[in-house]
Amino acid sequence: VFSLLLVTSILVVYLQQKIMLVTKNTLYENSYKSMSLVLNADRDFYQALDALNKYQETKDDKLMKDYDENIGQVKERIGSAIENLTLYKENWVSVYKPETTENVFSVYEDFKTKMAAWEKSVSEGKIDENSFSDTRETLNSIGEIMDLGAEQAILTIDSMKKINTIIELSMFSLILV
Repeated sequence: VFSLLLVTSILVVYLQQKIMLVTKNTLYENSYKSMSLVLNADRDFYQALDALNKYQETKDDKLMKDYDENIGQVKERIGSAIENLTLYKENWVSVYKPETTENVFSVYEDFKTKMAAWEKSVSEGKIDENSFSDTRETLNSIGEIMDLGAEQAILTIDSMKKINTIIELSMFSLILV
C-alpha cells in the first residue's frame, strides 16, 4: 500500500507540474503574447491605410514615410507572432480555422502572398480596397485560430485537473482503508 501511495503521489506532483507548464507555455508565452502582436499588427495595418489615404490627398512625404513604417511594423509583428508559435509548433499545427484545414502557419503563408499583392498595388499608385480587406482578413483569421488554440489548451488543462482530482481522491480513499 505504501508503494502505491508513493507512486500515486509522484504521479500527482508530475501532473500538477505538467498543468502549470502547459498553462504557462501555451496560454501566456504562446497565445497571449502572440495575440497581442497580431492585434497590434492589425492596428498598424489600419494606420498604414490611413496614412496612405491622407498621402493621396496631400502628397506629404511624411505620410508616405508613416505608411512605410506601419507596413514594416505589420510584417515584423506578425512574423514575431508566428515565430513565437513555432516554438511550440506541435500545439498549433492541429488547430484549424473553423470549417477548413488551414492552421495558423498556412494562413500566415496566405498573409505573405496577400501582403505582397497589397504592396504591389500601392507601388503602382493604387489603393486596392479588396486587396487591403483580403490581407486584413488573414490577420483576423490568424487571431481566430490563436483563440481556438487557447480554448483547446484550457480544455486540456481542465482534463488534466480532473484526472489529478481523481488520483487525489483515490489516494485519500486508500489512506482511509
